[in-house]
Amino acid sequence: MPVRSTRKPKLSGILTAAAFAAVATLALVQPAAADGVSADAVVDALAREGLPVDLGEDLFGDPEIASGIGDTRFDVLFFDCDGDVCETITFSAAYVSDSVSLQDMNDWNVENLHGQAYLDDEDDPNLDFTIFAGGGLTTANLRRIVKQWVRSVSEFEDHIGWNSSSDGAARAEDGAAASNDATIEVCNESGAGVSIAYATASGGTDSSGETLFRSEGWLNIEDGECIDVWDAPFANRYYYVYAEADDGHYGGDYYFCTLEDAFEIVDTQCTAEYEREGFFQIDMSIGSRMTFGYTENLVP
Repeated sequence: MPVRSTRKPKLSGILTAAAFAAVATLALVQPAAADGVSADAVVDALAREGLPVDLGEDLFGDPEIASGIGDTRFDVLFFDCDGDVCETITFSAAYVSDSVSLQDMNDWNVENLHGQAYLDDEDDPNLDFTIFAGGGLTTANLRRIVKQWVRSVSEFEDHIGWNSSSDGAARAEDGAAASNDATIEVCNESGAGVSIAYATASGGTDSSGETLFRSEGWLNIEDGECIDVWDAPFANRYYYVYAEADDGHYGGDYYFCTLEDAFEIVDTQCTAEYEREGFFQIDMSIGSRMTFGYTENLVP
């Protein structure tokens, strides 16, 4: 439900760029768990590298993530779990090919440290990358692990002469890779025109290592219309939106700086010359949002 106020909407400006400063008052990226790694932390690391995410559970009730690198799909499997914290994770990609030999797998394992190659029961090639996370992994380490997995997949596919357009891709569920037309859109069903501001992590950090967020505004949406705010691939797990109408606003508990006129703000500070508004959060790790996009409806 919208949070009502008497403030008027900013309907006079369409987005233009200006360099200012912004801040989010809450910690938006959770560190890895102290005694292992959580599925949420892995989801965040994958999303920050621009990979799609579909978080679910395996047959034992442990987390399982379906993701993809281009046309190649893969799973992230969790083992030795206590609640939502697990000590072991395995990145796993499977291919369908009748031209890869056991010697090819052995050669890979001799020459490469990152990723174990093997033939499955149907003599198809597989690549697993297992990480022991007991004692915890930092957010930075998790992102390095994801980057290494992406490199290993590319090198493995070169090694086996894989053509992604041939017999099939990895064994993660169909649709794990985001379609080219997937978007995060905002639809206005409020009964009046609204103006929206939006924010997400910029991909950079400040001198102290704090995540830099970019907030932008304003985009005008007439009643009954929708607008695409972000396009796939989605680089982050979390996105934030704030909307104003004549008789109220739609917001939440994540604060960023705004201005009356069109703005683009990238920083970690918010001085008195700027306004601060509470944005609501969109979590793209829920269901198949990273794959197919998401629609936020603004209703009375």
